[in-house]
This record gives sequence, structure tokens and C-alpha cells, in this order.
Amino acid sequence: MDCDLLYKLYIEDELTQREIADKLNRHCSTISSHMNRCGIKGRTRSECVRVASKKGRKIIGGKKECSYSYNTSKLEKMPFNKRDLSYWYEIEQWAISSIAELYDISNCTIRNYLIKYGISIRTGNRFVREFDIDKKLLYSLYIVQEKTLNDIANMFGCSRKTVGNICKRHNILIRNDKEAMAVSVGQGKRNGDNHPRWKGGNTRTGQGYVLIRNNSNLKSSRGYISEHLLVWEAHNGSLPEGHHIHHLNGIKDDNRIENLCSMPSKEHKYYIPRLHAKIKELEEENLLLKQQLELLDK
Repeated sequence: MDCDLLYKLYIEDELTQREIADKLNRHCSTISSHMNRCGIKGRTRSECVRVASKKGRKIIGGKKECSYSYNTSKLEKMPFNKRDLSYWYEIEQWAISSIAELYDISNCTIRNYLIKYGISIRTGNRFVREFDIDKKLLYSLYIVQEKTLNDIANMFGCSRKTVGNICKRHNILIRNDKEAMAVSVGQGKRNGDNHPRWKGGNTRTGQGYVLIRNNSNLKSSRGYISEHLLVWEAHNGSLPEGHHIHHLNGIKDDNRIENLCSMPSKEHKYYIPRLHAKIKELEEENLLLKQQLELLDK
């Protein structure tokens, strides 16, 4: 919502928040929140009195932002009566938001009319007690057919928590995390690309090596095989027994063929320590040369 428009209507034209809400077809609380965002301060009661006296209106409301008295004939002409509201809310068990959407008015208005007509507003717990699922049907769905709580909730148009509460009321034991995981895997809901954490079949080890999902390769472990092994064997054939693939630049996820070489595992075992020793020797030599250059500069 444009802050300049709000400033003009509220400050220059001296309209109330309710008048602005009616003019822009918005809820009064929406106007208030946008005013706070735009840094437009609401009027105090004394300012409301001053503005109202200029327009010849009476003041109603609290200490700060107030409304002016209006012709309420428009508000009295609601598109429903007590019988209609009671039917939708008590018999059909519609939510306040659903009724508000039906009549294209705010939730607050529906709630106010429920209070006005003496219709008791239900709580979440009361709704849970009124809504029920047959015990045999629930047992068949949850235990025999092994459907999840979410599946059953979607079938009956309620929440997962509601289905869980009904299970407890019917003494149907709810699966623990391990059992729920086993059921999901058995139904194929957490395998491969159906798993919520599926990343395309690629993963990394703690040492930084890239693993590719490949169940067909005999060298795969738990369904994964090293990417550098696949790349090297694609260019050179099967890796000889007792050999290891080494990354020449030391970057373990750089699996270009020019960065890979094969060497006996025993040689590779001592190659890295020798390489580290050589690097340390070169670093010490480099430090010594720097010190000599500093002495020459002096």
C-alpha cells in the first residue's frame, strides 16, 4: 500500500482509519499495520476530538485512535441472519474463516455476530471431540493398510494431530519414529528420488570424496561408488587389485581424468607423508629466503 496515499488520506484529508478502510476496501487492522510500517502515527483522543468537531461528529472508542459515529444502517444490512449463521457454524461445523469467505466479509465481523446472536464459539478441543472416525475403519486404514496419519488426515479433511487424538481415544497404538520409517520405506516413499532429502544421487564423505548412487556396480558400497573410481575406470579399464587412485592436486572432489592417477596402495600410503614433508621443507626454505631479502634491503 502506498505510504503517500495513506499520508494524504489520514493527515491531509483527516479521514479515520475506518473511513480509509471503507474507501480502499480493506480491513481496519490492515490500514493500522500499514500506517505503522509507513511511520504514520495514530491520533490521540484529543486530536480525534479536534478532527471530529470540525466535521460535526461524535467520538466513540478508546484513549488513542477513535472512530466517529456513523449511520449504521449499512452495517445492519448483513447478508445473513441468526438462523443462517447458526446453520453454517453449528450444524455444518464450518470454520469462522470459511463463513467469512462465503459472505466476503472479515473473520472479526462473523465472530462479533456470533457473540451478538448468543452462538457459543467453539474451541479446537471441542471440535476434536465432535469429529470422529469409526474405530474399525481407522484400524483398517492405519494398521492393516499401513496408511500414515497424514494420508488419513487428507482423506477426512482434518489435521494430522486430530487423527492422532482419535487413535489415542480408540486405543490404537501410534507408530514410533522407527516403525513409521520402516512403513515409509516399505511403501517406497523414502527410497531414491522419493526421499525428502534426495539430492540427485550424489553425496560426499567426511573426507571430501564424491559418491555416486549406483546399485549395478559390483564395487559399490551400500548403493554408492566413488566418482573418481568411475571416471578413472571409464578411461583406463578396471582398477588393478591393490592399487589406489590419487588426486594429483590434492583436491578430492576434482575428478577430472587429468587429475587422477593410479598407484599401488602401499606406495600411496607413504606418498602423502613424503609430500607433506617436502612441502614443509619448501616452506622453511621460502621463509629463510624472505629473511635474507629483508637483511639485504636494510
